[in-house]
Amino acid sequence: MADSFSALGSAIYAKIAPINGSAIYDTLAPSDVQPPFEIFQRMTGTDWHTFNTRGENLEYMIKSVSDRDWQGVAYARYGTIHATVEDATFTITGFTQLRFRRISTMNYQDKDFNWHAGGIYRVELQTP
Repeated sequence: MADSFSALGSAIYAKIAPINGSAIYDTLAPSDVQPPFEIFQRMTGTDWHTFNTRGENLEYMIKSVSDRDWQGVAYARYGTIHATVEDATFTITGFTQLRFRRISTMNYQDKDFNWHAGGIYRVELQTP
């Protein structure tokens, strides 16, 4: 059986890697890395089953982090990513993608005064 954690993580990385030309990290950036960079993270997931199929409903966070004095740079970087991934088709080994759509947004400034802007995406997968 295919592993959605690895397969979808690889697909997201491949889709957003060429966008902003900066580093991309799964879940957490190393502490010695300076922004700008992007982070994606699996937040939650549930399995679903019918009589002859199964799949998963997952939620992933994708965000941009900027060290600028104002949040506009993080928003602009994330906006480019959002325009690329919203309802896009991903190549997810071992699964059929049903949907990849944003369900909420976020922005905040961390203790180091870096701006974070991003969204939570619902991803619906089915095993073939």
